[in-house]
Amino acid sequence: MVNPFNDEAMLPQLCAAFNRLFSVYASRAKKPSAGPERDLVLQVIPLSFLANWDRLTIPPPKAYVKLAFELYSRCSPVQREYQITASPFTSGSAVRLAKTIPRTIDFRLTSRPPDGLLGGNSSIHLAYSWSADQEWLACAWTDHLGAQQWTAVYCLQQSEPDRWAAFSDTVKEILDTTKDMTHPPSQSWKIYLVKDCEIQQREQI
Repeated sequence: MVNPFNDEAMLPQLCAAFNRLFSVYASRAKKPSAGPERDLVLQVIPLSFLANWDRLTIPPPKAYVKLAFELYSRCSPVQREYQITASPFTSGSAVRLAKTIPRTIDFRLTSRPPDGLLGGNSSIHLAYSWSADQEWLACAWTDHLGAQQWTAVYCLQQSEPDRWAAFSDTVKEILDTTKDMTHPPSQSWKIYLVKDCEIQQREQI
């Protein structure tokens, strides 16, 4: 989506327009005649990135690379019929580490390989940060390979007058998201939690 406005206050309206578009697309994609379901990803690009009234617009190659990484890292991978259904957090990331070769292989005559075949030493990395006014909390998840990724931003002043009460409720949702990312759950998972600054005493719940 191209943003022709210079005022950042127009971004919510652009997102609302995309949300209406996505709702219509999702309702029609559920029909059998619609064919294979495809995902939609919002990427807002300023008009100055594409065109200018006074001169030819040619962004530097680094700007294109940054845009490609930002966009494709949020795209869901294309699922093939022969693939096992992936986690909803599976990402089509532009960067993904290769899986290590397992030390032992459990040979069994089954149609589905064991979950632990390539899932040794699986881990989820969770990073979070407060906004400057401490009204917003941003979180980012990724597994040790970059195959599963997720980001979320929580408003802590919208529903609860007490910021710490809202923080406690938000932590529960963050933990639920983290549990959902441990896919498959039969594997042994390690959770790494980091913050961009010192963790306060009341955050240690």
